[in-house]
Amino acid sequence: MCSIGEMIARENLELGRTQGFSQGSDVRNEHVALLMLEDGEPMDKIMRYTNYTPDQIEDLARKNDMTIKH
Repeated sequence: MCSIGEMIARENLELGRTQGFSQGSDVRNEHVALLMLEDGEPMDKIMRYTNYTPDQIEDLARKNDMTIKH
C-alpha cells in the first residue's frame, strides 16, 4: 500500500510527463510549420500537418517575417 505522499508524487510525475510531452509537441509543430512556410507550402497543407489554425499560422508567419502561400 502506498502512502499519501507517494501517491501525490506519482500523480505529479505523471502530470509532469504529460506537460513535457505536450510542450515538446508544440515545439515540434512550430518547427514543422516554419520549415513548411520557408518552403512555400500552402496554408491548408501546414494546417493538415501541424493541426494549427489559420490564425496560428498567420501569427507565426508574421512573427518570423514570412509570407503565406494560399
